[in-house]
Amino acid sequence: MRTVRRGGDWTGQRGLDKVRDVEIMTSSGPARVVVDRPAGEPCFLAVLTHGAGGTPYTADVLAAATAARTLGAVTALVTQPY
Repeated sequence: MRTVRRGGDWTGQRGLDKVRDVEIMTSSGPARVVVDRPAGEPCFLAVLTHGAGGTPYTADVLAAATAARTLGAVTALVTQPY
């Protein structure tokens, strides 16, 4: 079983009422997940992450997240422990 710690509510970050930070404990340590809601009603979930030793904040991953939110996705950018 994994332990999930939620950080705050959907407010506060980047001045938007749609972002939430979540920490998920894994067998390798904590993973950080930033969940971002689309402007309208969400219709699917896109989980995006990074390569070894990286972060999900690269141009290609951020472009995919932006495109997915435009199509109605809730996006989850995952920083994995390593």
